[in-house]
Amino acid sequence: MKRRRQYSLASLTSSGDWGSIAGLPKFTFAGLSPIGPFVAYEHEEGELLSEVTDLTASQAVSVAIKIVTTVVALHDLECEHGDLAAKNILYRRAPGDICILDAFDISPVGDGRVRTPVACPANWETLNQLSLDRYATVKVVRDLLGPFGNGVAACLAVLDEELSRPQIETLEVALFALQATGKALSEPPKPSFAIATRYPDKFAIDPDGDGYWLTSRRGRTDDQATEYALTGVRHQLVLTVKDDVLIDVSRSAIAFGELTHASSSGTKLRLTIVGASDGSNDAELLLSYVRKHVPVAAPVPKATPRKAEVRLDVPRHWRKLLELEESDRIEVEIVQEVAFRGGLGVYTFRSQGGNFDFDPDSLIQAYSGLRSKVGDIDLEVSDLTSTLAIRGMTRRLYPGDVIGLVDRREQTSIDRRSRAVSKILNGGAAVPNLIGYFSAEQQPVAIDFGTTIEAPSLERYGLNRGQSAAFEKLLRHGPVGLLQGPPGTGKTHFIASLVHWLLTEGGARRILIASQSHEAVNNAIEALVNLYKNFGGKPNLLRIGSKGISEKIKPYHSAELRARYKTRFESALKARVSILTSDKGVSKRLVADVCKLDDEMGEAARLCLRLRRLLEEAPPTAAERDRQAGEMRRAEAAVKEAAERIAGLKVACDDPIADVERAFAALLLRHKGSSEADLVYARNALALAREWGQSMGSVHRNFDEFLAKTRSIVTATCVGVGETKIRIEAAQFDWVIVDEAARCTSSELAVPIQLARRVLLVGDHFQLKPMIERSLVDRLEEEFPGHARSELTRSDFERAFDSAYGEKIGERLTEQYRMNDAICSLVSECFYEPHQVRLTTSPDRKSKLAFPGTLPPVLSKPICWVDTAVLSNAKERQLPNSTTFHNEGEVEAVIRCLDVIAQQEELVTQLLKGDEETPIGVICMYSGQKQRIEVACAGHAFNPRFRKLVRVDTVDAYQGKENSIVIVSLVRTNGRFDPGHIREPNRCNVAMSRARERLIVIGSAPMWSDRRQVSPMRQVHAFSQRNAVAAHVVKAETI
Repeated sequence: MKRRRQYSLASLTSSGDWGSIAGLPKFTFAGLSPIGPFVAYEHEEGELLSEVTDLTASQAVSVAIKIVTTVVALHDLECEHGDLAAKNILYRRAPGDICILDAFDISPVGDGRVRTPVACPANWETLNQLSLDRYATVKVVRDLLGPFGNGVAACLAVLDEELSRPQIETLEVALFALQATGKALSEPPKPSFAIATRYPDKFAIDPDGDGYWLTSRRGRTDDQATEYALTGVRHQLVLTVKDDVLIDVSRSAIAFGELTHASSSGTKLRLTIVGASDGSNDAELLLSYVRKHVPVAAPVPKATPRKAEVRLDVPRHWRKLLELEESDRIEVEIVQEVAFRGGLGVYTFRSQGGNFDFDPDSLIQAYSGLRSKVGDIDLEVSDLTSTLAIRGMTRRLYPGDVIGLVDRREQTSIDRRSRAVSKILNGGAAVPNLIGYFSAEQQPVAIDFGTTIEAPSLERYGLNRGQSAAFEKLLRHGPVGLLQGPPGTGKTHFIASLVHWLLTEGGARRILIASQSHEAVNNAIEALVNLYKNFGGKPNLLRIGSKGISEKIKPYHSAELRARYKTRFESALKARVSILTSDKGVSKRLVADVCKLDDEMGEAARLCLRLRRLLEEAPPTAAERDRQAGEMRRAEAAVKEAAERIAGLKVACDDPIADVERAFAALLLRHKGSSEADLVYARNALALAREWGQSMGSVHRNFDEFLAKTRSIVTATCVGVGETKIRIEAAQFDWVIVDEAARCTSSELAVPIQLARRVLLVGDHFQLKPMIERSLVDRLEEEFPGHARSELTRSDFERAFDSAYGEKIGERLTEQYRMNDAICSLVSECFYEPHQVRLTTSPDRKSKLAFPGTLPPVLSKPICWVDTAVLSNAKERQLPNSTTFHNEGEVEAVIRCLDVIAQQEELVTQLLKGDEETPIGVICMYSGQKQRIEVACAGHAFNPRFRKLVRVDTVDAYQGKENSIVIVSLVRTNGRFDPGHIREPNRCNVAMSRARERLIVIGSAPMWSDRRQVSPMRQVHAFSQRNAVAAHVVKAETI
């Protein structure tokens, strides 16, 4: 009875919280009586689910989802049911709701719980109650959907697989399958079109998933015609139209690259295409359906084909993207005023859209409209679920008012970028018509500046042939230079060499280096420092922004330089004041005491004044008020002690500033030969000196601007260039070099290049694209109809590089130093050769690791594909309301691979002695997998020294990084062969090209090798299979 009593009490304790769960009865009271526990809840109307037999498939799936979500919510409250069965579930037809009953049934025998035998697994005695609840839930749902057979076949297969497990650890898998099935059932049926053919059995055009990619183009043989292409996995159906008449229907095989292009630039249409030999032909109907989704391209004369192209209005695209970004803010509607006093308002609110994902240290500002600031959100007082506290309010708010919440740092970034974009579009950039270099509508002409470099000067930088040719061409031609640098081709060394030559021999006085990421900026600085050191000097350099600052970079950081100047100035403060006062004959002893009194007593008195003002403003928390009161007591004590020691005066510190004045007056009594005029002159000189010193030490004064104007090299992230306190937006630089330019959005790129007389953009448009939120791209599609998403998300670097101007000016590096030759061959074949670019490994490449003769399979060859197909838990999972995925089987495989590496003592010793901080990288294609692997690594018994060698991150955070050994977790594994965003070659390229010596790819071979797979990872797997010397495939269970 004791166990039964504990269970009941636990349930009773939480029963009051059950009212918030939609699928449970409304509980009114719970307690203990002399004869035992009791619970009272309202009577519920409805039919027992076990007796309901007339549901449609869609209704059944909806009921199943509600059952699962109710049980999940119940478990989240750390409660169990214990007797889940269809007979304990009510179905209410009108709203389509369910209600789970009998959560408190108690049996007089056993552990006190009532169970339905048919809803228990065979091994029920070995399982805990939560697992039994999950099994019963899946069983109820499986029985509910069973009668619908093929209509929900995929979902039934998932449910059967879950029921076959020894223990169901989560209901997420079942819920995901149900939600996917519900979505499929709610979508309208796919239209089907029969195309006449003599051989219908051979006419198949396998769809890509649930449809085909629609693209349109000018006729290949007749430019007066328009072709509509419907692209599947292996074939393409083309409808050719001329003068509004369908003149041809053709089917042809396609290469993988054509599918990749269609999927990145086309529109997905859900439909079915079949062949027919019975005389029926739906070609005209198919054409009519297609033309509703893509506008007909206007025919053009053959002599002027370019005018028929629908070209993107790049200036409008720049403006619109920035406008959409600024308007994409969290909005809330004020419901009620809770309190308003002294500029502090507390309000209840309801969300109007957006996610509250602010960091705890964020400064959130409230705006009415786009520009009218209301005040600052106090995050300590606000709960961000129903209540907002706003400080420093400029006006009172009333019910119904809608305000936007913005992170001040984000708003500052938007403001900087907006100013830069406006300046360029209005013709205010240093390079005339700068926007024209990114717009297909304009054809700027390259300028030959006639700048040349002598061969001996170029040779001393140790550049290879391709780098040297690019150096000479980009130096001579402009004003906008373009350099594509694939992985490991020495972009950073190239930039450092160019900057060094421009400043030492090329006549340049000021150069700005910017990048989309802090890491790329820091890499460029370190390369410059090393290069200058080799030539016997130091760069005259300033680093703006503090993220990732290393010891080598620290001496060049603005805060460090400011502090260094301030320290030098303050150390000579007395001497400077003595010099200022010597002409007036002021005693040096008086000057010394004035400086000392002001430094010790004056500073403490001014601190007292500031703290008293803060305390009068009523700090938001008692802890903060106590802290400030403690500081006040210490400051007052310092005032009293300094006054007595230096001026011989006792003060009460009621008015600290007045006490300081009395102390200065008393000081004259200790200096008999000095006059009051001497004291005034000494104090004025000291004030002048201190004001100059404070201007160097304050971030709000212009010393940083002074640094920026006096340094030959200024470095920052693209947005960091526009820091208000630096104020270099009005300045001009001889050269502005932007690294990782292909990752920059248009507004990020605009901030640095607006300042340049000459621009060099360095990037690789075959790696990661600019990061633009999916919701913004959706809205861009509405603003720019007729343009593919790929065009709207294309980088300005790529637009310029692929333009007629770029064909003349652009340079490309192809000799790489990073990757083992086998890995280089894979990256070149899969990601560059489809674009007629071939990477080669430099003969000067040197390996940093010496691998022992005998190694386990995952390390024995440069490339290893670890096949997880037979691992039972190697299935992708997606949490409810989540956009990311994880795969527990691949998590285990990653840990196994790390274990294998950790056991190679000789290899680990080399890694520990090397100059890499983290020579082993784990790249996750999804952020959900990163979190799971980090938790698994933290819980695994790795040696602490080995653990420090490993870095885990997402592919989107990995561009510009490299490791000796890289493990890539692909995550996606499903029966639809849907690769998600791993279909994008750019992401796959980054993941595959980070490794120097060993590349380990973890994924299901059947998933990634299937002919229906559209991801380039299919080619990576094929490469791993056919190159027996350099690569192989290993079963995960054998590791």
